[in-house]
Amino acid sequence: MFLDPFDHHFTPIVPLSSGAGTTLPAAATVAGLSASSSSGTRFNNSVQYTGSFGGLTVRLEHALGEDAQDASRGAASGAGVSYAGQHLLAAGAYTRKQTLEGYENTAWIVGGGFKWNGIVAKGGVARERQDTAALGVLETATRFVGAAMPVAPAVVLTGGVYRTDYDSAVGGGRRDLYIASLTYSFSKRSNVYVEFDVNRYDGLLVPASKQRRQRGISLGLMQSF
Repeated sequence: MFLDPFDHHFTPIVPLSSGAGTTLPAAATVAGLSASSSSGTRFNNSVQYTGSFGGLTVRLEHALGEDAQDASRGAASGAGVSYAGQHLLAAGAYTRKQTLEGYENTAWIVGGGFKWNGIVAKGGVARERQDTAALGVLETATRFVGAAMPVAPAVVLTGGVYRTDYDSAVGGGRRDLYIASLTYSFSKRSNVYVEFDVNRYDGLLVPASKQRRQRGISLGLMQSF
């Protein structure tokens, strides 16, 4: 995720990946963990094009559906553009898909940032719209900002704030996420990390346990391929 301050490393936590386009829309009312604005992390059966023109990168994608009776069901299309200059960053993307049940999902994201003296700051706005049978139109809007900065050789501190507003025919809710991580890199492909996050829920995003605040911590080893 070009705009995500955490570079797509905490997809189950950060609300920019596990969208209603790839999971059950009703999951957004469970605890906010699936209330995102991205339509998911990937599409199956897809054909992609990537073109680089200096600091500008253009990406196009189309994913074939898996319904033998209707090729449009399960199909998806997307387009994105990003710019990475010496100090400035900017990007935007749009996706549209149809679920296997025939309901439309659309999502877009725009944002930017800057690089200075080893610090990389990013922010943006994302929105998602999902048609459903039971809950009408589900909509989520996420605003986010964050930054990563080196604090020692091979050690990077990253922090971010994400606010997701959820709305449906039966009501709405809000999730606020505050997250920070410390990463030590052994190489370009391997690192260890520790992450701490705090979630706050309101409205329909309050889980059945009525717990309005939740804290989490994780420690792990990450290997990139």
